[in-house]
Amino acid sequence: MYAKFREDKEATPGHSRELMNINTPVEYYDKIQQFPLSIEGCDTLLKHFKRHLTTNRNGPFLGTRKPTGEKNAKGFPVFGEYEWQTYAMIDEQSTNVAKMIRSKNLCPKVESDNKDGRRFIGIWSKNRAEWMTTLLASMRVNTTVIGFFDAMGADAVDFIIKQTELESIFASGEYVKKIIEFKKGGQI
Repeated sequence: MYAKFREDKEATPGHSRELMNINTPVEYYDKIQQFPLSIEGCDTLLKHFKRHLTTNRNGPFLGTRKPTGEKNAKGFPVFGEYEWQTYAMIDEQSTNVAKMIRSKNLCPKVESDNKDGRRFIGIWSKNRAEWMTTLLASMRVNTTVIGFFDAMGADAVDFIIKQTELESIFASGEYVKKIIEFKKGGQI
């Protein structure tokens, strides 16, 4: 077991209680950004992931709860049990996505400040397992992710893409439709 549900705080309507890593001290639950991240030489998310991969390869890493189609008494959707993907599964998926990013040159190398770097890559999706898998893949090819979110309109998306010279965006279906609409409207 690597995580447990909080017992000190009730769940918000329509959601389960927060899931916390068993190694996170209770005093950091509501101020997780203050929890020291550099543990055993791990100073990046990718290094933490690789560390856990070596110690817990077949352990659960990313969980997804699918809606059952039912609604609770307050009208909120009911979700089933978590379906877990292991560290090994996500490692394989993120490695394959990283290989694809390189082979399709989705994040071209550029020279900046006399250093070789890569262009940014975008992710436009709700928070989900695929988002984290793509983030890990981006780290594997040494690029920075630009996150897009629901409330962004065409002008904001267009501005960000132009400012960052973004060439590639990983997007879930609902956002692909938005991107197509923006493009038809003369933006991005």
